[in-house]
Amino acid sequence: MASHVSQVTLASQAWDTKVAAAHNARDKALEEIARKAADNLAHKQAEVENLISAERTKLALLDVHRDERLGSLLHSHRSEFIDKALQEHELRYVQFEGLGEILSSRLSKAGFRSAFDVLAKNPRVISGIGTGRAYALEAWAREMRSRAEMDAPKHLPLLVKNEVLAECALKRLGLEDNIKSLEEGLARITQSSQTALLLDQQRLRQQCRSEEERLGRERYSWEQQARKRREELEASLQEHQSEYIRLTAGLASGRERLVREEKAIAGRHADCKREYATFNGLSLIRFLKAVVQLA
Repeated sequence: MASHVSQVTLASQAWDTKVAAAHNARDKALEEIARKAADNLAHKQAEVENLISAERTKLALLDVHRDERLGSLLHSHRSEFIDKALQEHELRYVQFEGLGEILSSRLSKAGFRSAFDVLAKNPRVISGIGTGRAYALEAWAREMRSRAEMDAPKHLPLLVKNEVLAECALKRLGLEDNIKSLEEGLARITQSSQTALLLDQQRLRQQCRSEEERLGRERYSWEQQARKRREELEASLQEHQSEYIRLTAGLASGRERLVREEKAIAGRHADCKREYATFNGLSLIRFLKAVVQLA
């Protein structure tokens, strides 16, 4: 019986160890699932956040690009105005000292027809145009350019400016929509990751519960067998105890009988000793005389 109790105790400890190991494995698996989900979510969040940051940077620079665009268009608009004004100042209508028809014809044939050409090319390459005449031509062209610059528009045409502003506003709306869409996507990614994590955790917990239930059923079955065996051992022990009591009672009864027989034997032994004492020292002749006398 003591051996059975020891076996039951050891087996119970083994079952407890199995359950504890299952719990430990479950906790580690839950931690690993949570870690992987967190890493995956962080990676996806970083990707989307980088996209959002890039769009916000574009949005922040939009006004700068707008102003640069307006400045570039104004510069081009002014340049076109100045170039056109310079081209309208033709050399044939200008009189220079020492610049006759021959030199004027040479300049025209070489492509020098306006102030624009004088500033764009080098009149010194023309035969007969010396340093003095070239300087006078360039001074005149620069003067025409200064006047054109003063007359050039300081602002873009309203239609052009409005087109740029409208384009910028459209880009702003597009960027804001992109940012909003990305932020909503980020929220969905976060929610989806959390939902997936909960489902994975639930599946794992269910698997662990199933394993624990299996261990529980096995343990219950084993405990039932152990209980049945204990009952059998207790019944056998009780039977042996009854037999022991019966045998003990039989032995006690036999002992009493032996004690009585011993007493009886002791009494007969005492009688024999008395008889022996009576006849002790009696010879045959004396015995015969006694018998005769009795007769």
